[in-house]
Amino acid sequence: MMRKDGVKPTQASSPTAAPSRRRIHVCACAAAMGGPRATQAGASAPWRRALALLRELEAAGLVPDRVVLNSVMAACAAAGRWQEALRLLKRMGIAGGMLAPDIVSYNTALSACSRARAWDAASRVIVGMRNAGLEPSLITFNTRMAQCQRSGHFSDALVLLDEMRAAGVQPDAVTYTALLWTVGQAPAHTHPRPGPRQWECLTHAAVCVPAPAVQRCVAIVDDMQARGIPRTTHVYTAAMTACKQAFAYKALLRLEEDRVADAVPADDAVQDLVAWATEQQDDEHHRLYP
Repeated sequence: MMRKDGVKPTQASSPTAAPSRRRIHVCACAAAMGGPRATQAGASAPWRRALALLRELEAAGLVPDRVVLNSVMAACAAAGRWQEALRLLKRMGIAGGMLAPDIVSYNTALSACSRARAWDAASRVIVGMRNAGLEPSLITFNTRMAQCQRSGHFSDALVLLDEMRAAGVQPDAVTYTALLWTVGQAPAHTHPRPGPRQWECLTHAAVCVPAPAVQRCVAIVDDMQARGIPRTTHVYTAAMTACKQAFAYKALLRLEEDRVADAVPADDAVQDLVAWATEQQDDEHHRLYP
């Protein structure tokens, strides 16, 4: 089988390999399978290969430990194979003891459910984590925030941010980036597109923005500065994109001033967004002062 896949059999991959080397081999293969190829279909799909390696290990009379099972689950999660990930999580829970799922196990299963948009299953994973007496980590909350982003539930994302702080978990730039993308979807999901006379003015910021999505995005970026959380290129891209979607070019240019002041690099997306806002500002100037 390994010759067919182009991999030469080694001592670590043979049935007679020492348990420690066999475990390293399975973990390395599973980890490597969590990359871009993880969504390929067919028998050669990486998640299938990871499960096959696990079966080979057990056929050799070796008992996989938690690290091995977490690694195989990660390969499944990368492909969005949430059913397989949950089966492994359940298996670990039944085994208990040294195989009992840890926070890494639950976070991996949660990621698998989030990628596959299996919201009910994700909720069950959270309940299982709490029942196991495990405290959610930053990765747990960031995975849940990504779930809010995929589902477009911006109100849940705002509640989740408060929940993080109540749990004593400090949000990071990844948290805020997902939050900004989620909030930026709010007009399309919950509010009609504002007309040219429906702008609200944030006088304290000297910008005109549509309420409520862009106002929230600007406030979120400001909150990051107040809390000392670095504002990255991804953060500015998410916030500026929300501004463009709402045609709030003045708010976008104010964010650009902040980005320059923060000395945050501008990628192609940011440059395109700023160019659009500058063009809108010039057009308005020409209309007012022909």
